[in-house]
Amino acid sequence: MNVYLLRHGQAKNSAPSDSLRHLTSQGVEDIKSVAKTFAPTNHYFERCFVSPYIRAQQTAELFLKGSNGSCILESEDILRSGNNVRGAVRNR
Repeated sequence: MNVYLLRHGQAKNSAPSDSLRHLTSQGVEDIKSVAKTFAPTNHYFERCFVSPYIRAQQTAELFLKGSNGSCILESEDILRSGNNVRGAVRNR
């Protein structure tokens, strides 16, 4: 099994809450660039876990679209900022 971790793109500094921060235009372009680089590898994604934060959701959607990947995004609260994800990995 291969596990790929992708950090969200650059997010705006202000929003009503941290979880509602959207990607900046630079963040969008950076993720599109990463996806374009990854696309020729033709990797298959069996499961795609993503934080419920807006910027993480946007990042995952942009990455999958740009890398020709296909996967249903599974939003996981354990992936919120500050949580320990070690337990989540063991439970999969």
